[in-house]
Amino acid sequence: MSDIESFQFFVYPAVDEGLALRLLGDLMGVLVESTDLLTERASAFAQVSCYSEGFEQGFLISWRRETAREIVQNEVLGQLSSLLKISALLEPSSESERWWLFNPNGLSEVNVRYLSDGIEVEAIE
Repeated sequence: MSDIESFQFFVYPAVDEGLALRLLGDLMGVLVESTDLLTERASAFAQVSCYSEGFEQGFLISWRRETAREIVQNEVLGQLSSLLKISALLEPSSESERWWLFNPNGLSEVNVRYLSDGIEVEAIE
């Protein structure tokens, strides 16, 4: 078993990277840094990507298991979505799981469609 934990999500609209990392750190209980925003004593790293279609920004968050308490991704994204008033799309961590869309007013299971430079939500039929 790997000692690295991670999760990936996408947001719409794009948000200020520094604000997002500070809020993620508060919600996860660890300091989070990225290539553009280094933080002394950070225990988690965010790889941040921008997209021209669909969800405008993606975050891949990684941390060593021993440096953080158990992180409940659904709770983190639900709170982040509410605080920033954004939509956040959680990528499944395995093929047997589903995509989840978090909005300030709730949570729904969704399908996605990959675009040439991004990802978007499709209605579940």
